Amino acid sequence: MAELDIDRINEQIKKLDVVDSGTFSIAGKGLFYDDDDEIDNLAKSLKDASFEKLNLSGNSIGIKAAAAIGDALKLNSSIKKHIFDAIVESGAKIEILDLSDSAFGKIGADELVNFFSSPSAWSLHTLLLHNNGLGIGGGQVIANALKTAHHNSKMANVKFNLKTVVIGRNRLENAGATALADAFQTIGTLEEIVMPQNGITGPGIIELLKAFSKNPSLKKIDLSDNTFSKDAATSLKEMLKQLKKLEFVNFDDCLLRNHCAEHLAQGLALASPNLSEIHLNGCEFHTSAASQILLSLKSKASLSKINMNNNQFGKKGVEVIKSIASDLGLADFLGSLSDDDGSYQNGSAEEEEEEEEEEEVVVEQEEDEMLEEEFVVVESNSLNNYSPTELIELLQTEPKLQHLLALQDEHTREEFLKILTLNKDDMDFCAKTIIGLSSVLTPDCSEEDKTLCLSIWQWISEIFIDQEEVELFVNSLVLHIHLIRALPGMESKFQLYGIYDMLFYVAKEKLFSPIFYDVLKFFIKRKCPKVEDIDSKKLLDVIESLSSRT
Repeated sequence: MAELDIDRINEQIKKLDVVDSGTFSIAGKGLFYDDDDEIDNLAKSLKDASFEKLNLSGNSIGIKAAAAIGDALKLNSSIKKHIFDAIVESGAKIEILDLSDSAFGKIGADELVNFFSSPSAWSLHTLLLHNNGLGIGGGQVIANALKTAHHNSKMANVKFNLKTVVIGRNRLENAGATALADAFQTIGTLEEIVMPQNGITGPGIIELLKAFSKNPSLKKIDLSDNTFSKDAATSLKEMLKQLKKLEFVNFDDCLLRNHCAEHLAQGLALASPNLSEIHLNGCEFHTSAASQILLSLKSKASLSKINMNNNQFGKKGVEVIKSIASDLGLADFLGSLSDDDGSYQNGSAEEEEEEEEEEEVVVEQEEDEMLEEEFVVVESNSLNNYSPTELIELLQTEPKLQHLLALQDEHTREEFLKILTLNKDDMDFCAKTIIGLSSVLTPDCSEEDKTLCLSIWQWISEIFIDQEEVELFVNSLVLHIHLIRALPGMESKFQLYGIYDMLFYVAKEKLFSPIFYDVLKFFIKRKCPKVEDIDSKKLLDVIESLSSRT
């Protein structure tokens, strides 16, 4: 290396200008940076100076010097504006823009508008704006800038092909997220969207999920550490159904809770066959919710990882989850459950809502006795005294033959079926109702009783015509009839003889599309060798009828 010219270096340093404590400029100085020590000296100056704008134009800066300058700028927290003018004026085509971990906020976002308005942004395929302190205003600026880039490129007959957006830890909140959702929907070419820890809640989540659905090539979604709401559940299901290339989903710490679990499970069952990873840590799921989700993943051939740690299963629930995963062939993909929080929980979404509202129900002994007396009166009255709503509630909790016989009344039956039809999107509701109805049948029941029950199955088959609906319905069925590990609390509700008797006739009458029988046959064959608590002959009869059906 040539002998170091200290005087020359010092002279160059003197030429470095910091204008109004806001701009670091060596513009037009004609300096050369081809020596390691000269480069180090410039880099040190950049690290130590306090400025908001940087201008290096009119100098000779090689690759090595440019790398050193870039490293120095990473360590200078006061920069709010990178000089994009040179990029724009030179006509450079930018493919990757990474400004992560620089707290430039909305002011810095404003300075990017000129770039996004230029042809230099049309080639952009990766935008990394993680941890920039954008806030709501900055998020809105970026959203509008992206729409501008898309519009301008379209006017020039150039495809704006943005594929990856990482914009996490920016406190976008609902307003910022909604603005970006509008931009994402406009763009439509995204394959990866990463937006963790942005303080987004229900309304913002809903808008994002709708926008994601308009990007059919989307492969990766990360919304971790934001907060879903019950209202977002339907949008979540629809998004998962539509994205047929989806591979990776991260909803860690999103507090989906049980009220979103059923819709999540339904969406996952119909989601992309390429789905390989799903992260649901810290969602406050109970055991029944996790069971539905696992069941929905049973046919995903590409699956490699299911993370459901730090939920509310408890020690007993963890064992149930592991057993169900094993029954479904998913045990190898299930992550650790070592950090599970709380005692065993198997509550429904309705029970969860009561807990969230923190309502305390104190029932005194005298009230218990009054309720028991009222129950006896109802039992002794005519069958038609049951309202359809009462019938459904009883069938799902403590089904009895008289509840089935109440449907002999034409008006009661019509109203009962109307309620089922109105609730057809709630597969678990429909499944528990028809299972409860079937479970009251015994070997001593008349053919008229069986025919009445079969007529309700016939109605169910007519409201679930679409193959996707049929698959979701049968998934809910197998959870409640012991075809996978029975969840504690279900065993006492439903007697299985009548259920399998009805399934035999349902198969014989060919009421449902083939997917219904394929799923049942798969689980019955797995369960049959282990059966101890039900009539194995009846199971075998069902298998034979299913085989003849398919």
